Amino acid sequence: MAQYLLGENTLVELCYKDTPSQRWLDGGVSARELYTSVIAVAAARETIQALAKGPIERNRQLLNLKQVIARLRAGGMTVLPFEVTDANEWVNWRWENLLVHREGKNHEIGQDTRMIIATAAARGL
Repeated sequence: MAQYLLGENTLVELCYKDTPSQRWLDGGVSARELYTSVIAVAAARETIQALAKGPIERNRQLLNLKQVIARLRAGGMTVLPFEVTDANEWVNWRWENLLVHREGKNHEIGQDTRMIIATAAARGL
């Protein structure tokens, strides 16, 4: 069985129709194969709050995110906590040269993404 670790951007995209993340999930990925972390969920909430055009849209999108996560958890997705062992693993990833290729350019990934990676690595995923 495959395992997929969902980060902040994927969680946000799953709140909208016809996004690459939504099409990928609709393509037959089982929720039992999905993992995310409390850090990714918190970062997704923060992104939605920052990008919303007003309080009505913000509340609607935050509720949508909550429903997406609840639906995926009901299907078997695991939301990983961030604990001391994860923080200790994060120290190993903190200064690792990790890049993401976006719009034709390489960018260093942020510490929040490193914490998500560390959470998965500490659990052997």
